[in-house]
Amino acid sequence: MIRASPQLPWADHLKPEDLELINQFILPASWYPMEAFQRIGMAAFKLVAKENFAILRAYGSFLADRMKAENPGLVQAGRPAETIKCYQAIHERLCSFKDIELLAKRFDCYIHGGTGILACH
Repeated sequence: MIRASPQLPWADHLKPEDLELINQFILPASWYPMEAFQRIGMAAFKLVAKENFAILRAYGSFLADRMKAENPGLVQAGRPAETIKCYQAIHERLCSFKDIELLAKRFDCYIHGGTGILACH
Protein backbone atom coordinates (compact mmCIF):
# COMPACT_ATOMS: atom_id res chain seq x y z
CA MET A 1 0.00 0.00 0.00
CA ILE A 2 2.79 2.40 0.88
CA ARG A 3 4.86 1.47 -2.14
CA ALA A 4 1.76 1.79 -4.35
CA SER A 5 1.15 5.34 -3.07
CA PRO A 6 4.58 7.00 -2.97
CA GLN A 7 3.03 10.43 -3.54
CA LEU A 8 1.51 10.41 -0.04
CA PRO A 9 3.52 12.02 2.81
CA TRP A 10 4.35 8.76 4.62
CA ALA A 11 7.47 10.26 6.20
CA ASP A 12 5.25 12.73 8.10
CA HIS A 13 3.65 9.79 9.93
CA LEU A 14 6.38 7.15 10.13
CA LYS A 15 9.79 6.91 11.72
CA PRO A 16 12.87 6.49 9.52
CA GLU A 17 13.23 2.89 10.71
CA ASP A 18 9.64 2.18 9.60
CA LEU A 19 10.46 3.43 6.11
CA GLU A 20 13.59 1.26 6.10
CA LEU A 21 11.44 -1.80 6.87
CA ILE A 22 9.03 -0.91 4.10
CA ASN A 23 11.79 -0.49 1.55
CA GLN A 24 13.23 -3.92 2.34
CA PHE A 25 12.05 -7.16 0.77
CA ILE A 26 8.91 -7.99 2.77
CA LEU A 27 8.55 -11.63 3.78
CA PRO A 28 4.94 -12.59 4.60
CA ALA A 29 6.00 -15.19 7.17
CA SER A 30 8.43 -12.85 8.97
CA TRP A 31 7.80 -10.94 12.18
CA TYR A 32 8.08 -7.18 12.28
CA PRO A 33 8.03 -4.84 15.30
CA MET A 34 4.49 -4.25 16.60
CA GLU A 35 5.20 -0.56 17.13
CA ALA A 36 6.08 -0.14 13.44
CA PHE A 37 2.99 -2.12 12.43
CA GLN A 38 0.80 0.19 14.56
CA ARG A 39 2.38 3.35 13.12
CA ILE A 40 1.95 2.03 9.57
CA GLY A 41 -1.70 1.17 10.29
CA MET A 42 -2.40 4.64 11.68
CA ALA A 43 -0.63 6.29 8.74
CA ALA A 44 -2.72 4.24 6.31
CA PHE A 45 -5.89 5.18 8.21
CA LYS A 46 -5.01 8.87 7.96
CA LEU A 47 -3.59 8.99 4.44
CA VAL A 48 -5.42 6.25 2.52
CA ALA A 49 -8.75 5.95 4.36
CA LYS A 50 -8.74 9.68 5.18
CA GLU A 51 -9.85 8.80 8.74
CA ASN A 52 -13.11 7.34 7.41
CA PHE A 53 -14.35 4.74 9.90
CA ALA A 54 -16.66 3.16 7.31
CA ILE A 55 -13.59 2.24 5.27
CA LEU A 56 -11.90 0.91 8.41
CA ARG A 57 -14.94 -1.23 9.27
CA ALA A 58 -15.11 -2.57 5.70
CA TYR A 59 -11.42 -3.51 5.85
CA GLY A 60 -11.97 -5.14 9.25
CA SER A 61 -14.88 -7.14 7.82
CA PHE A 62 -12.69 -8.24 4.91
CA LEU A 63 -9.99 -9.43 7.32
CA ALA A 64 -12.54 -11.17 9.55
CA ASP A 65 -14.04 -13.01 6.56
CA ARG A 66 -10.56 -14.08 5.49
CA MET A 67 -9.68 -15.29 8.99
CA LYS A 68 -12.97 -17.21 9.15
CA ALA A 69 -12.23 -18.87 5.80
CA GLU A 70 -8.69 -19.79 6.86
CA ASN A 71 -9.78 -21.09 10.28
CA PRO A 72 -12.87 -23.32 10.03
CA GLY A 73 -14.68 -23.50 13.35
CA LEU A 74 -13.52 -20.05 14.41
CA VAL A 75 -16.96 -18.46 14.36
CA GLN A 76 -19.43 -19.98 16.78
CA ALA A 77 -22.85 -18.80 15.48
CA GLY A 78 -24.83 -17.08 18.23
CA ARG A 79 -21.95 -17.52 20.69
CA PRO A 80 -19.75 -14.41 20.58
CA ALA A 81 -17.82 -15.31 23.75
CA GLU A 82 -16.88 -18.71 22.28
CA THR A 83 -15.82 -17.03 19.02
CA ILE A 84 -13.54 -14.65 20.96
CA LYS A 85 -12.05 -17.59 22.87
CA CYS A 86 -11.31 -19.38 19.58
CA TYR A 87 -9.70 -16.21 18.23
CA GLN A 88 -7.64 -15.87 21.41
CA ALA A 89 -6.35 -19.43 21.02
CA ILE A 90 -5.25 -18.76 17.45
CA HIS A 91 -3.74 -15.40 18.39
CA GLU A 92 -1.77 -16.82 21.32
CA ARG A 93 -0.19 -19.44 19.04
CA LEU A 94 0.87 -16.77 16.54
CA CYS A 95 1.75 -13.68 18.59
CA SER A 96 3.87 -12.93 21.61
CA PHE A 97 1.77 -9.97 22.80
CA LYS A 98 -1.65 -10.00 24.46
CA ASP A 99 -4.29 -8.72 22.08
CA ILE A 100 -7.62 -9.33 23.81
CA GLU A 101 -8.54 -9.42 27.46
CA LEU A 102 -11.82 -10.55 28.95
CA LEU A 103 -13.12 -7.57 30.92
CA ALA A 104 -16.39 -8.77 32.37
CA LYS A 105 -17.36 -12.35 31.73
CA ARG A 106 -21.01 -11.98 32.62
CA PHE A 107 -21.40 -9.20 30.02
CA ASP A 108 -19.10 -10.82 27.44
CA CYS A 109 -17.07 -7.63 27.12
CA TYR A 110 -13.68 -7.58 25.48
CA ILE A 111 -11.08 -4.96 24.76
CA HIS A 112 -8.65 -5.08 21.85
CA GLY A 113 -5.23 -4.41 23.36
CA GLY A 114 -3.80 -2.68 20.30
CA THR A 115 -6.67 -0.26 19.67
CA GLY A 116 -8.54 -0.11 22.95
CA ILE A 117 -11.82 -0.86 21.16
CA LEU A 118 -14.42 -2.29 23.54
CA ALA A 119 -16.93 -4.85 22.27
CA CYS A 120 -19.85 -6.14 24.33
CA HIS A 121 -22.65 -8.53 23.54
